[in-house]
Amino acid sequence: MGGGIPSVQHFAILLEDPSAFDMKKAVVDITAGAITGGSLAVLGSGFMALGFANKLKRVFAASGIGGSTTALGDWALGNGLTLSSFLTGALITAIFFPWGANSTTMANQTIGKTMTSTQKKKMNIAVDVMNGFKQTAFTNTFKKPIMNGFHKLGDMFSNGWNRLMDGNVNNVDHADTEQLQHNIDEQTNSRSRG
Repeated sequence: MGGGIPSVQHFAILLEDPSAFDMKKAVVDITAGAITGGSLAVLGSGFMALGFANKLKRVFAASGIGGSTTALGDWALGNGLTLSSFLTGALITAIFFPWGANSTTMANQTIGKTMTSTQKKKMNIAVDVMNGFKQTAFTNTFKKPIMNGFHKLGDMFSNGWNRLMDGNVNNVDHADTEQLQHNIDEQTNSRSRG
């Protein structure tokens, strides 16, 4: 089911605008969806019945899968293998995995009790598809801003670390370097006038 959602989306793109269809992106998305969906389905079973520590373990495990899949997907599309891509996938999966797992468990513990095993399987598929669409929509909308946020944090940390370790203006933002040079020029001019 994880691969089914991107399959439908790419098929719709193919029907609407064949020139916008990208076979490489479609293969990557479908494969990533299938791997993530299959892994999360196993991790999500009986989620609500678990203790807090076990829930946390499953969320961390799911985050690792989500982050790895996102990073590998971006790498396969030629965007490079980046930490920000991994962190974005891990964050989004960590947000949505408990929601999906909770809704599946809740459905099984409520209306699922009165259903046959075949009906329960169909209901679980429907719940998985709804959760998949929600996560896909969220990812498509917020992936770029979240990745940019992680890029910015990484740059800020790297910049601060270089200032701390080097004790000079090497590897700092260009704007900061210009401001420091301006201050030095001002001080030099005021000394020469004095």
